[in-house]
Amino acid sequence: MTNEALAVGDLVLAAPDETIFSSLIGTVVALKNDSEVVVDFTTPEYSQNRLIEIDKQLGEYYGRPTTPGVWPPIDVDCATMPLDSLLCITEIDPDNLRSILDSQHDAEEFYLSAMEQMQAYDIETQSFGAMGGML
Repeated sequence: MTNEALAVGDLVLAAPDETIFSSLIGTVVALKNDSEVVVDFTTPEYSQNRLIEIDKQLGEYYGRPTTPGVWPPIDVDCATMPLDSLLCITEIDPDNLRSILDSQHDAEEFYLSAMEQMQAYDIETQSFGAMGGML
């Protein structure tokens, strides 16, 4: 599914970047306009390992410690996000979902791999190039 087709209720993965939402998973709760959606980042059931990673990520971002084990952190709830910073993962298989809920590294790798696959897709032939396969 492409981001242009995002709908309320879709599960999304934020791009691995320098923002507070880097590699977080959320649910689309509202469509703002053609280029932005509102995402609730408090819905996923992250593993304990991933919660520790998120606590560290937020502490580094804000330059102060967070409260370990408190989820959601006060700093992360709903946010307006540009479509180009999100990957729709509504139809992700359960094993990949568990993996990205458990590890920031796995979430980043999944996002980057999915982007490579989407870039390899040839719209004219409606097929994939060297990457093969579909999400």
